[in-house]
Amino acid sequence: MPQEQKIEVVQAFEPSRKHIRAGDVFIYRMSNGLDYYGLVAKHKFDLGGFKNCLLLYFFDATAQDVEINELSVRKHGLLFAPTLGGSECWREGYFSTLRRVELTGEMVYPNHYFKYPQGIADENVNLVDEPDPSIPIGYAAYPVGLTLLDYIEDSLN
Repeated sequence: MPQEQKIEVVQAFEPSRKHIRAGDVFIYRMSNGLDYYGLVAKHKFDLGGFKNCLLLYFFDATAQDVEINELSVRKHGLLFAPTLGGSECWREGYFSTLRRVELTGEMVYPNHYFKYPQGIADENVNLVDEPDPSIPIGYAAYPVGLTLLDYIEDSLN
């Protein structure tokens, strides 16, 4: 029985140094030809010792199946919890911004939670005893370089 080939994020776009802002909807292309959506939920986001980060969502939705204005965490869910990131994937041609949208309560979570050694904290790094169970909990870590691509590939394989 042939082994199924792992799909990977491909360098499909022109490198970009454009300023990335909250509300930017971007795509990334997988080796199977599908373009998946991502969203910049916040920019210039500080989380503990991590400064001027992007807070990124990676939707479990493809550009072939969903229109940009239909994106919603309530309808489509995420491949993994909201995560910190930088502009590396845009600069290297892995992500491409399609357009900026106005962020709504349907599109993003009202709060964000992150795991720390001390427990779970909100985006202001206040410990939370009972986070909202409908909101996925991310890690208080900054993925170095292009490791975001590994997260995406692991989620889709």
